[in-house]
Amino acid sequence: MKFSLRLGVLVSSFFSSLLWSLNLLLFLYTLLVYYLLYEVPIGHWTASILMISLPVAWACNLFFILFWVLVRPWRAVLPVLTMLIGIPFWRRTLTYSQPGSNSEKRPTLQVMSYNAMGFNKYDIVDTQRPDDANNMIEWVLKEPSDVKCFQEF
Repeated sequence: MKFSLRLGVLVSSFFSSLLWSLNLLLFLYTLLVYYLLYEVPIGHWTASILMISLPVAWACNLFFILFWVLVRPWRAVLPVLTMLIGIPFWRRTLTYSQPGSNSEKRPTLQVMSYNAMGFNKYDIVDTQRPDDANNMIEWVLKEPSDVKCFQEF
């Protein structure tokens, strides 16, 4: 009985230490992302990927807050501190607005993004109708967007 009790305590402390180590790594990772959001010292694509992962890092920090509050409340201070340091990024990262709600009557900008595939100029798609390119062009011209972006054109 005593051996199984000691084994349970040992396993519990191992996983607690492992999770605390992961929490420390997450803290350092989130601080790195905050730094990159303030000033990007490198122009490499990896910095962009790290910055895009900020909401995932926040979700993991929220998990650790809830976990540590239940297990060891004093350890919840680190993820709470991590979230508080990131307050300047909350509004520009996590926003929600109702579609069509513009109560301040500010000017709006409509953007259309369309993968034109060269308007099938090179017959990439099997065309049984020769007027497909003309139909696409007419549709794009009728679209009431302020900015029109075309990929592969």
